Amino acid sequence: MPKKKAKADLQTRGRDWFDGKDEQFVVSELRKAWAIGCPDVEAVVYADISLSALNRYFEIHPELRAKRDALKQKPFLKARQTIVKSLDNPSFAFHYMTKKKPE
Repeated sequence: MPKKKAKADLQTRGRDWFDGKDEQFVVSELRKAWAIGCPDVEAVVYADISLSALNRYFEIHPELRAKRDALKQKPFLKARQTIVKSLDNPSFAFHYMTKKKPE
């Protein structure tokens, strides 16, 4: 049974992470895409990397996966803020209440 590769070994062998692109820049671009709700397929296009490169990066940096999941929630939080701000409008507030508490 093959042994699991050490983290340091994975980071120093083979080609560059993102074909020579600056790692911090690529991660920043990925974060921007995830913050507007992009799935990984769209985020890698935005960052100009391959999906397989992202998956290899996740193996070494699993904390980025958790950050991705958190960032993907931002559009929903923004939508909730917008809804709550709109409750000053009586007709919208009435509509909101009939949907949230139909009793």
